[in-house]
Amino acid sequence: MPKSTNKTGKRRTTKPRKSPPTKVGLWLRMKRAFFRVTLLAVLVGLLWFIWPLVHLLSMDQLASQPPERSALMTQREEQAHHAGQDYKIRYFFRPLPEISPWLVQAVLVAEDARFYRHQGFDWQELGHAVQDSLTEDKRLRGASTLTQQLAKNLFLSPQRSLRRKLLEALFTWRLEESLSKERILCLYLNVIEWGRGIFGAEAAARHYFGKKAKALSLDEAIRLASITINPLRFRPQHTGRTMTRRRRFIADQLLLSGIITEAQRRSLPY
Repeated sequence: MPKSTNKTGKRRTTKPRKSPPTKVGLWLRMKRAFFRVTLLAVLVGLLWFIWPLVHLLSMDQLASQPPERSALMTQREEQAHHAGQDYKIRYFFRPLPEISPWLVQAVLVAEDARFYRHQGFDWQELGHAVQDSLTEDKRLRGASTLTQQLAKNLFLSPQRSLRRKLLEALFTWRLEESLSKERILCLYLNVIEWGRGIFGAEAAARHYFGKKAKALSLDEAIRLASITINPLRFRPQHTGRTMTRRRRFIADQLLLSGIITEAQRRSLPY
């Protein structure tokens, strides 16, 4: 190893200079860095996608325990917080016998008339919804089943994306596998959004009509069922064209299904 003498006469060792990296060496370093970044991105992406799946582990608990809150409640609360607004959640879980039969039937004909005849996905209704979207009746029905809506409200966000749709399908299948139809319907009626901070039939009945969900009349039930298409925009007391047509549609479906009589249909103001 080469040595040199400093001013004091002592010898010092000089380290040989490193040769600059070759093009091959630089290329190898870049490949390793790219591989590490790609691997990290893949791991983060997988975690981002599968994190909601932890709810699948506790799905059976919904058969006997009411959910403390839904993902939609949390999201609405966060949105209000970011906007600097106060937000109070009104949510009172009630078993199905404590909810008006009129409301149960009105929601079914409005949102998912074939609820008891499908396993979470109603391909026939999807075809009708696509056809109706091309006509003036596009506001009267949706393509999502009650189970799909429950999966979205309980576990996911309302944002539209391929990821959410895939997760929604998985949660829908798991709900149908784990719970009875009556339990799915009960959960849906208890967590559905019915206005700003209003979740579930009991909270909606108290807020809009000052009574318990079990005491709702036929007209009140239809009015509540009619605003589910956009509960942040519409109210049961609204009398515009959209709400009138929606209530008329629900009442007519109840009549056609044999749930109400001709006399009851004529008594309704729409």
